[in-house]
Amino acid sequence: NHNSAALQKAYQTIHTSALIAILASLTLYTITATCMALFTRGLKDEVVAVIVGFSKFVASVIVFILSAKVPQWIGVYHQGAIRLAKCSSNLSIHFMNIDLTTTQSITKLRHHVLLGVSFHFAKFYILLLPFYC
Repeated sequence: NHNSAALQKAYQTIHTSALIAILASLTLYTITATCMALFTRGLKDEVVAVIVGFSKFVASVIVFILSAKVPQWIGVYHQGAIRLAKCSSNLSIHFMNIDLTTTQSITKLRHHVLLGVSFHFAKFYILLLPFYC
């Protein structure tokens, strides 16, 4: 039953790492949006209306994609029928046959999950930068 304990530890590491990356990314979004809102005061009302309208559209698309990805990242379901938000990274190939009993493998798994989830949020972060005002 040693493999079962190691597998449970790996699942726990994945879930914890994904949640940490999600919370850190959302914190970064919040800080950036707050700073941009403070530094872009005084724009014309027409400019603000265009930016707000387009940003709502972009935000709705991103919320749709994240609503499919976040449950996968935290382990609610493994793979869904929605393939629009399929992970295109090849990080999972490195973990097909690993020894889950070593601390080094668990640490490597933790770092790869943190980087993978953060990478998805970083794509949205860069896309949303013009709309934070």
